[in-house]
Amino acid sequence: MALLIKRRSKWKKSPISLEAEEKAEIEPGKNIEEIVKELEERLDYSNDIGKRQLKFNHESALLVYFVPLMDSMKLNDHVIKPLLIEKEGEIKEVIQAASITPAKDLDEMISLMSRGASILLIENDSFVYAIDSTKTATREVNQALNEKVVRGSQESFVESLDKNLNMMRQKFLDGSLIVRYIEVGSISRTRVAVLYLKNIANIEICNMIIDRIKQIEVDGVDSGSVIEEALEDSPLSPFPQLLNTERPDRVMGNLLEGRMAVLTNGNSSALIAPVNFFYFLSITRRL
Repeated sequence: MALLIKRRSKWKKSPISLEAEEKAEIEPGKNIEEIVKELEERLDYSNDIGKRQLKFNHESALLVYFVPLMDSMKLNDHVIKPLLIEKEGEIKEVIQAASITPAKDLDEMISLMSRGASILLIENDSFVYAIDSTKTATREVNQALNEKVVRGSQESFVESLDKNLNMMRQKFLDGSLIVRYIEVGSISRTRVAVLYLKNIANIEICNMIIDRIKQIEVDGVDSGSVIEEALEDSPLSPFPQLLNTERPDRVMGNLLEGRMAVLTNGNSSALIAPVNFFYFLSITRRL
């Protein structure tokens, strides 16, 4: 994992910028399966995309959203239940949401989803509806215990993987953040998430990290050390080969530089890879 990754120039436009891409307009009456397929392709089939099939106005309907950003009670009580009970009518009159915004293209859909909206698509409907059903991740730790800074965010990871992914999703509103879920432990079945940025991270290294985690054979994962040992190239080396951090802003900076982050349910810190010895000589507050 000891690979040197250079920081991108600040003035260079990132290839993931959706502004540089041609806007993918949603054609009126377009098949919802085609729209969802295009959406999933744009998001590189990220594992944290949730979907719910429904029927409304005698037509097929589909809710699409990012699971870590959803308030399940708000989504169920104010969106899904009214649609199941009423079954027909005007969307803005049936759904009990603070805001319902029409989306015009895939870029806008992704941006609204990244802000916590659930997207409602209805067959043969000329509109795509973005419904506010977001869950705000509250900061449960007053400040990072091991990486204290005077300036900048005081936010730190918690033991809940969903809340940690919620925090990370809100830092990348263009849909470039990709999440891959892996289950580790034959008994504990602990959820592990590998995070990287589309078009920035080296996909070969991403796949190598995912494969190594999948090959872990243990009964349970009680800490991040099990994952760390599996990702180390030289277990006998006295030098650290992975960065361990509890700061979401530091993870964000490393993702922007092309590295990957590994989050484990029940662990309040993230592993960053790949890194080398010289990386640890850098200043902690450089972000």
